[in-house]
Amino acid sequence: MSRRGRRAGYHNYGLDEQMLLCSVADKYKLIGRNMWEDVATEYNRRRARSWLERDYDPLRRKFRSLYGKAKPTGINGEIPVKLRPIALAQEVQRAIELKGGAQTSHDGLDRGQDDADLLREVAEAEDVAS
Repeated sequence: MSRRGRRAGYHNYGLDEQMLLCSVADKYKLIGRNMWEDVATEYNRRRARSWLERDYDPLRRKFRSLYGKAKPTGINGEIPVKLRPIALAQEVQRAIELKGGAQTSHDGLDRGQDDADLLREVAEAEDVAS
């Protein structure tokens, strides 16, 4: 009979591992898939001894899952510690998109307070691209 569940030795990313991943991604401002190899090298160089060594593909998937989550909210503008990697990943992704001249993280104008910011960011991205 086959066993179900996770395979032996499987470990999730801890909070510190997620923050390290986001800070390394911020340093490299990843534009292409090839840059993830550099991120993996830097991540594995800076990781704690007790953390698993990670290949570039799992790191890329984890980063994508972090910035794809809903924007975290908090009380009085203070984001809870466990949600900070999500907020950081989303900030890094916005910086990457501005560097690459593409915007994919927004869904357009919604007549909200952030519409002016959105229009400003789009104008800045267009200026950088031209």
